[in-house]
Amino acid sequence: MPEIYYTDYGNGLPVVLIHGFCETHAVWNNLSGKLSGSWRILCPDLPGFGNSPLSANPDFSLNFIAETLNNWLDETGIEKCVMIGHSLGGYVSLAFAERYAEKLTGLGLFHSTSLADTEEKKKTRNKVIDYIQEKGTRNFVKTFIPGLFYHKTVSIEQDIDRLVDEALACTPQSLIAYTKAMRDRPDRRHILEQLPFPVLFITGDKDSAIPVEHLKAQMAGLDQRAVFILPETGHMGMFEREKETTQIVQDYVNLIATPQ
Repeated sequence: MPEIYYTDYGNGLPVVLIHGFCETHAVWNNLSGKLSGSWRILCPDLPGFGNSPLSANPDFSLNFIAETLNNWLDETGIEKCVMIGHSLGGYVSLAFAERYAEKLTGLGLFHSTSLADTEEKKKTRNKVIDYIQEKGTRNFVKTFIPGLFYHKTVSIEQDIDRLVDEALACTPQSLIAYTKAMRDRPDRRHILEQLPFPVLFITGDKDSAIPVEHLKAQMAGLDQRAVFILPETGHMGMFEREKETTQIVQDYVNLIATPQ
């Protein structure tokens, strides 16, 4: 099994925060620092990002990543947790929920979706693969990361620069493997209906990566106490709306931790 690097702060109910594409555990630094006063916050690097090596498994997929996370949780001694994933991390969390629902006390999609890629989106993924194969990661990352943000204040620009620097450490092999895994993932809307607890849904009304219009049908069927559309926000609410998203996650964990 690939070694998983992770941070682990605080005590109480375990909350696992899964980062997105071209990101590392550090994307959660601000949130985890505040949330760890109430809960045990674990932030892993997915295999191939940050300090976790990419697996050589020829059947690399989101299901394989979910299995890897399950093994990691077993080794860490965590029997149940809340799992919240950003973008790609949401896809991974849904794959985990499909296979190991009994290990979850809560699930959150943070700028993510349960839908499979459309045919148009799959074509875009293929173009990304071709681009990275031809030109490597640098040009891709320097365009991709800034495009995830709607607000670009001075402080946000600093966050963007840091995220770009971290993403530049990604290998072409990692980016291509995950792009293929995202392209080939199945529709998992049924998971949202089967889970025995409210599912957290956070999106931005200016998110160009996963437009809110594509999410409305999913959100309509959820417990509205856990559904949030952030105004004037792109794909990176943990930076663009740090205070609000921290409070949303705090309230969500309180909601599911309180006997109904």
